[in-house]
Amino acid sequence: MSHGHLVVVTTSQCYVYTTRNWNTPTIFDLKEGSVSLIRQTSRQFLIVESTAIFVYSYEVSVINHESGTLLDHHHHQGRMLCSPKWPGMRPEALSRQTVSLSSDCVAVRDMTDEKTVHMFDSNTGKPLGDGRPFVHKQDVVEIALEQTGPAHERKLAIIDKNRDLHLISVRRLGSGSGSGKLGAMVQSLRWSSDCSMLAAMQDSRFTLWYYPAIISVDRALLNR
Repeated sequence: MSHGHLVVVTTSQCYVYTTRNWNTPTIFDLKEGSVSLIRQTSRQFLIVESTAIFVYSYEVSVINHESGTLLDHHHHQGRMLCSPKWPGMRPEALSRQTVSLSSDCVAVRDMTDEKTVHMFDSNTGKPLGDGRPFVHKQDVVEIALEQTGPAHERKLAIIDKNRDLHLISVRRLGSGSGSGKLGAMVQSLRWSSDCSMLAAMQDSRFTLWYYPAIISVDRALLNR
């Protein structure tokens, strides 16, 4: 449950409840029926099934089916936005540490080449930028997309196998702008859902960056 919505899956269907109305959930059939992971944002949610991942909107569309009688049957369905794909994809191996969702982007760490992170537009499923993934210098163990702010300023936080925390600009891959190392000895991290603050457990201590994107302006200001 997150962002005012509870997403529940069975072996064949998905139920989406809103905290404003627990009585009439949105119900739709799953594509494959084997769900291993759910990620949510304020406007969308992602479902990982055995051979694919799907991004849905919380919005409800109403479909009318001719019943052959005077009555029409109305079925409420979640609106699927996209199903991102990449070479050698293995959705069944994805976890909360290797797939992240924001209101405009999906980020997935490659399961074969663990230095590689694929990024897609969450509304269309198309790769961002020139279509090439981001390739880090070390194997990546955890990724997390910034949850607030405009799409053109979206940041991705990465923890690599050395437990170093890096920040990259999703929409400006390859330019080096907005990229840099935030810290070392990082065990876990989480973005705020209300503002662009980033929290982490760093060397067994809680660390909070009020504005981590300052690293792209002046690194000297990062720890002030």
